[in-house]
Amino acid sequence: LKSFFYCSLEFKKKMEMKDEPPTIKEGCFVVITRCGYSRLCPVVPGKRILLHKTVFYLDNLVGHYFGQYFEIVNKQLQVCSNTIPESVVFSHNLPDGLMSDSDADSNSNTEEANGNMEENASNQMVTCEELAEMKKKGTSSDEIIRTLVKGSLSFKRKSTFAQSKYVQRKKLKHSEYVLVLKPTIRLLADIFYKKNPGKMQYLRQDAFAMLLAKSNIYPGARVLIVEDCYGLISAAIVEKMNGDGICLQIHRGDQCQSKPCLDAMDFPENILKTFQPVPISLAIKENENDDNATSIFTKCQQKLQEFEKGEFDSLIIASRFDPRILSEKLLSKIKLSGTIVIYSACIQVLSECFQQLRSSNQVLNLEITDTFMRYYQILPNRTRPEMNGHVSCGYLLSGIVAE
Repeated sequence: LKSFFYCSLEFKKKMEMKDEPPTIKEGCFVVITRCGYSRLCPVVPGKRILLHKTVFYLDNLVGHYFGQYFEIVNKQLQVCSNTIPESVVFSHNLPDGLMSDSDADSNSNTEEANGNMEENASNQMVTCEELAEMKKKGTSSDEIIRTLVKGSLSFKRKSTFAQSKYVQRKKLKHSEYVLVLKPTIRLLADIFYKKNPGKMQYLRQDAFAMLLAKSNIYPGARVLIVEDCYGLISAAIVEKMNGDGICLQIHRGDQCQSKPCLDAMDFPENILKTFQPVPISLAIKENENDDNATSIFTKCQQKLQEFEKGEFDSLIIASRFDPRILSEKLLSKIKLSGTIVIYSACIQVLSECFQQLRSSNQVLNLEITDTFMRYYQILPNRTRPEMNGHVSCGYLLSGIVAE
């Protein structure tokens, strides 16, 4: 009976530990979000973080949970209460008490041109000295925004849409709330694509999702990958395998570099063991007589054995290398009924690769696909597509290896 009671207590403790959300530790990566802007940052004491003209430090994050809101006070982050800040919840609404419903209805139906109103400093009753004094006293950003709106002489004459834009600009400038999130594949894909889509090969989230769907990744699979997308595809594959299988990545140079997405996910060792990088010079047997290549071969001998073994379930190519050369060299390593997926931002490259694979009679069900995605603003009387965006997100060539 004692043994049973002890086991029950241990099981209860494990379940409680499992339900407890993960905490932020020193050295881990976090995603900081503020007013629609996001950034991936390592938690390093004393490290200066700049996010959309706002400077702060992450020293106070250690020990707190992911998913919490923090307020920037004197360039330091202080955790908010359990309630979500008002300026975050009502991101597109006007502050309470500034305009009645009847005024809003009448104002939204007018066709008054806001361009006739002159914007100058005299329209704002709140001076810079008063604003600095409020910030010095520690006044919340919600109260500062409400004071600025009440002090604007031209605010009431604006249309509802212009009022909302005015409040949004003030929130972007004065709101000091940030949301700290745990890095996920979706967040990383969004951050790096917005940061520099060219270095991501213009791999947008919708094309990235289709690439993973066509690759047929599952726990226990053997995947051969060549990518130059900050390690995003490798990180997604490693996460999907969950410690069972092999993700063998062929990379440039002697060491696998530029994989911040894989590092940001902070996988435990039992899951990260599935990721095995191999230099491309050894994979395609270039510079065999080079002394440096010999030393690299000694270090990567076990990984090369896995590569020579072949029988991979999937081949994924999303690289600056010519996919025709890569597919010709690596196609023999894919087992029958295995999947091949090639991504490129240029359709001409995939068209030539399509002809090459079709003439080889080794790949069936070849097809080139693309996706189209557009972000929409969904607001009352303001639903429309986003004004800026990339039209193309690249193309996918997929097929099934046959005898």
